[in-house]
Amino acid sequence: MKKKISNCKEIIIVGEWCWPWYQEACAKQIQMLGWNVTKFGWNNLYRKFIKNKSDVKYHSIYHRVEYYFQQGPIAAYINNKLYKLVVKKKPDYIWFYNALLITENTISKIKKKFPEIQLCQFSNDNPFSSKANKIYWRHFIKSIKLHDHHFCYRAENQKDFKKYGVKNAKVLRSYFIPSDDYPLERGKIEKKFKSDVVFAGHYEDDGRLEVLTEIYKLGYKLKLFGGGWNNILLNLDNSHPLKKFYPVYPATGKNYRKAICGALVALCFLSKINHDTYTRRNFQIPAMRIPVLSEYSNDLSSLFKENKEIVFFRNKNECISKLKWLISNPKTRIKISIGGYKRVNKDKHDVHNRMKQFLNDIS
Repeated sequence: MKKKISNCKEIIIVGEWCWPWYQEACAKQIQMLGWNVTKFGWNNLYRKFIKNKSDVKYHSIYHRVEYYFQQGPIAAYINNKLYKLVVKKKPDYIWFYNALLITENTISKIKKKFPEIQLCQFSNDNPFSSKANKIYWRHFIKSIKLHDHHFCYRAENQKDFKKYGVKNAKVLRSYFIPSDDYPLERGKIEKKFKSDVVFAGHYEDDGRLEVLTEIYKLGYKLKLFGGGWNNILLNLDNSHPLKKFYPVYPATGKNYRKAICGALVALCFLSKINHDTYTRRNFQIPAMRIPVLSEYSNDLSSLFKENKEIVFFRNKNECISKLKWLISNPKTRIKISIGGYKRVNKDKHDVHNRMKQFLNDIS
């Protein structure tokens, strides 16, 4: 991290520090806003990510098992190391960002020894979902009562926090990163990224496979990127239209930007596992000035004007009909893409302003 600034507030950001658009992106902006940031992570102790692939490679089967149960010698080492860091740094704040490995005992020790330190809790996933792994989330749930500030990715989780006695949980939405999510000229993008319609996101058994299959059958040039697709595609019948996409890898970094900007239309599905009412792509794609064909939610309809800044679909048939409309009307696509671009910038859905909100809420 950058050189320490004297006489400024100190914050330790605790989490995996794996994907650069999570803790790393936030830390950079918090530093720009004048705070001293110390990062504390553990991802490499368990696994490494294979570049341009959707899977992670654990160091061993033991590492995989311990990570799943969030318990064991490595986890104990990490918790002990964090406590020693807090004793040394004595920060003003600690932000536990997707810090599922940190136990309630460690947090309780910190709070008891340093009651003046403000503790903040956040996850972009949904710990309260009916499909959430209870073992995986147990430390998060048990430590709710120990934190001073609670943030949630989606508004519905405010009600969940209330069940644990938290009355002031605040929504901290995702964001786009201006240095990563910006428009590219389609003519300068490699052919392998160009398409009529793209979906760059993970697989869920919620109908998205059927929608993409229908789009492909209609003859549109479809590009597919993301994690979790290979298992489902591998098990499809050889005659299935999407079988040819195997293997599918995520598009990250500059390739994600090319994949989105190389498309005429970008699809956006909402995770049913997380009960999402919006997703990061709802801000990223408009920031790249590409029209979004997104699954509808009341939440999204409060953020964007339908058919002016975003296009919604509520089922497979509506998705197909809206896609046909967009593909056959280039001027409409341009107007919607410009409208969405103006909206995310006007309403300040960028990472810098999100971190301004976060710091204002905690201080």
